[in-house]
Amino acid sequence: MKKTDIERILKQGSVRQKIKLYMTDSALFNVELHTFLEAKEDEGLSIKSPLLTDPERDLLWKSIKEPKDIKYYEKLRTLNSVFLYFKDKLSIENIKLGASMFFLRSYVSEYTANAKNAEVINDLLELYPDKKSREAALKLALEKTKDWRGKVYQEINFPKYIEIAVNKNAKIAKEYIKMFNLILSKELPIQPYKDWVKKEEDITIDTLNKIYDITSGGKSGGSGILKYNEIEVEITQEDVEDFKSSKL
Repeated sequence: MKKTDIERILKQGSVRQKIKLYMTDSALFNVELHTFLEAKEDEGLSIKSPLLTDPERDLLWKSIKEPKDIKYYEKLRTLNSVFLYFKDKLSIENIKLGASMFFLRSYVSEYTANAKNAEVINDLLELYPDKKSREAALKLALEKTKDWRGKVYQEINFPKYIEIAVNKNAKIAKEYIKMFNLILSKELPIQPYKDWVKKEEDITIDTLNKIYDITSGGKSGGSGILKYNEIEVEITQEDVEDFKSSKL
């Protein structure tokens, strides 16, 4: 938000605009606190104000006097608390997806190495009926490994539970994202929260794409992982009301 917009709202804005500015300032702390931390040699860590000075925040706070304005502020404050509670749950689902991605990458690397080792060992066993075969076996082993480029020798069968877990975590993440977008578009119009949800959605999509590429690369039948646009999520009005009335 531009400084000129802030000054205009402080001087001429409606009480609702002032309340949203007050909440926006708080929201920046909630989603981007690390960007406002400042290290000082003698004082340690201090926090820079995102948008408003303390006197400006005090001025906005004192403007909330009328019952209708107090009611509007309380509505945003309650939704803000609920959002912050579920915000961490979305982050956890994305962390789970990231962990699954790294597991699958390690699984492919280990499988590839084991497939190579198994082939070399099998070839060596065939050449070791007696001691006279050792020289030939050594020669074969060297030929097999000198130009190794990680070829997969057979289809990789990924653990089924991983596919189930990834699809479940991705669906939960998308449910949170869709719910957040509904609430933020109508009930809690705070831009820093909208930006944060978009960033988390990008992470979800990117992670799922990478997992899909990993799992489809080693399977002739494709991947059992659903892409983001293939995940069906339905949010009912009852779900929205339950979300809004959630108690911490």
